[in-house]
Amino acid sequence: MSAPNSAQLLVVGTKLAMIGRLTFVLLFVASIANASPLSPGQVEVVDGDTVRIAGETFRLVGFDAPETYRARCPSERELGNRATFRLRQLVAGGGSDRGS
Repeated sequence: MSAPNSAQLLVVGTKLAMIGRLTFVLLFVASIANASPLSPGQVEVVDGDTVRIAGETFRLVGFDAPETYRARCPSERELGNRATFRLRQLVAGGGSDRGS
């Protein structure tokens, strides 16, 4: 039996790469399928665009609420407080405000 040539090695390498990618995708899909929804009590609202879940802080993508802690003026702080209040309402409701 002769040693495999470069074309054969390329085919084997390509198949292994495809299997690796497929395995990754399947594991990712399985992890999503096993994920359970969060209850509102598990989500701590930090400010109008930031939440903390299980001690890990997440900034909400696409949101840029006025600041509350480093506000540059009283008006910005008030608007930041309103944004924080509204996000707390949404989290407590367990959903979005569609249809309201």
